[in-house]
Amino acid sequence: MLEDDANRLYFVFLCPIVQEFERINAFFQLKNAEPEELLKELDLHHESLKRRLYSSDGKMLSLEDVDFGAHFTNEMKKYQESHENSLRVSLDLKRRCYDFLMKLLDEVKMRLPNNKSAFKGMRWLAPKTVLSQTDRLVFSELPLQQLMGNKNNIENQYRKIMLHIWKEEDIFKDGFPSNDCLFLDRDKKI
Repeated sequence: MLEDDANRLYFVFLCPIVQEFERINAFFQLKNAEPEELLKELDLHHESLKRRLYSSDGKMLSLEDVDFGAHFTNEMKKYQESHENSLRVSLDLKRRCYDFLMKLLDEVKMRLPNNKSAFKGMRWLAPKTVLSQTDRLVFSELPLQQLMGNKNNIENQYRKIMLHIWKEEDIFKDGFPSNDCLFLDRDKKI
């Protein structure tokens, strides 16, 4: 199959795309990934795919202007130089690759949350930030759009939480976890 130069071009086109998706997938499979970082990574990937197909002002690029990748473009030129009637085959290849990129863009877009703004600023609610003497925000500046409950009580708890002596809690005798999920898991047990 890879002895057919046209099929080999599909492989050349797909390899970097698959590698990037595998990298992002591995990031999402981390047990302790930060939600804001995951969203940022997915959003960045979506934007990168979009720029391969659309101009900066949002207009769809012509087939000749689509970013199929440097290696694919170079291999396509070599293919066209060494094969008769290669124009029809290369046009068909590009169209299929284009359709594939469009489908990928749609699939990634479907995985983006509808309310991205709810995830922005999540780092300000991370334990290492909330417990920090220098990095924490005042309560009124926190991203609390979805906050439920008595805000006055929560504000009082927010003021007092950094004053708590966490080392005295048995659950933290092995040290303070650097990972937010581990902290919150231990904190639930107090």
